[in-house]
Amino acid sequence: MKLYIILLIYAHAPTFNIDPNLALAVAKTESSLNPKAIGPVGEVGVFQVRPKYSEYTDEELLDPEINVVEGLRILSEAKKRCPHKKDKQFVVCFNVGITGGYKIKNPDKFPYYKKVHGKYLTLKEKVAYAN
Repeated sequence: MKLYIILLIYAHAPTFNIDPNLALAVAKTESSLNPKAIGPVGEVGVFQVRPKYSEYTDEELLDPEINVVEGLRILSEAKKRCPHKKDKQFVVCFNVGITGGYKIKNPDKFPYYKKVHGKYLTLKEKVAYAN
């Protein structure tokens, strides 16, 4: 199942102008690529999408393909609207929302960013090594 999810992320990320390695790092941070993951405040699936902020129901968001596409859409929105652009820091807005992202003054010190960025750098290194 994890390979299927990785392939979904790599297939759909370019459509949203998102680096596939970054998208995979976010998904690993959010759910460890578990399509059945349910978070403490109702987040669902691979990207831990909250149905409250989606057009999809929690049942629909348990479908890995729907969840990946919706998660990438939200990540793309964060990329466009978040004030933090350097080193892919816009992921903080994916985590806390656009409004919450404006409140974060040092995104490079934000724990979520540090987790995602660490995973991203590891993935980039593995991909570079494989080539």
